[in-house]
Amino acid sequence: MTALLQGGVTGRRPPPVVLRTIYVWGIARTARAHTLRGLLADVSDVDRRAVLDVDRVGALKEVNLLGDAAAAFEAAVRRPPASDALSLVNGFDPRSPAALGGLRRGQL
Repeated sequence: MTALLQGGVTGRRPPPVVLRTIYVWGIARTARAHTLRGLLADVSDVDRRAVLDVDRVGALKEVNLLGDAAAAFEAAVRRPPASDALSLVNGFDPRSPAALGGLRRGQL
């Protein structure tokens, strides 16, 4: 606590936290939402605490990681055994109509 107060007095701020979002494909839709974070951390051999959040975006999974762990996660997903189960999705925009699926896209 004292270090926090001293940091506030001297005007120094901690470095900003960098987050990266990576999209992967290959996890079954039947997988429980509360197990996805641990499953992805285990498959990619990344520290579980670095995987902040996992959300479903259609058939894809949106993985939010700490910036320094994101490169390690991508490298792990590109090589076996993780590459047997997961695939990286590059250039995906979750706001595009293609991400909505056929039913929702038809309602636009």
